Amino acid sequence: MQCIINGSFGVAVGLGLFLIGVPYAVTWGSLAAALRFIPYLGAFVAMLLPLVLSLAVFPGWLQPALVVGLFLVLEPITGSVIESWLYSQSAGYRRSRSWSR
Repeated sequence: MQCIINGSFGVAVGLGLFLIGVPYAVTWGSLAAALRFIPYLGAFVAMLLPLVLSLAVFPGWLQPALVVGLFLVLEPITGSVIESWLYSQSAGYRRSRSWSR
């Protein structure tokens, strides 16, 4: 399940960076998927290289801000919402409708 989640995160990062216009977006998406296996810091470490590249390539602050925004939106959604939902489904957790058992 972790591989599916991290792979999906990498695809979303790669697609987002491609739409922003960052060079080598597929490479950065693959790196983000691999680095997300590092708890807590992996996604933010993966953000550093595309951020530095966008600072070097683009003349203004819009694209670097979009890169930071992409990671600041995707990581909490992936970590808090998608992981919780998919892990509860794969663990077989079912909510009961009554308080008594």
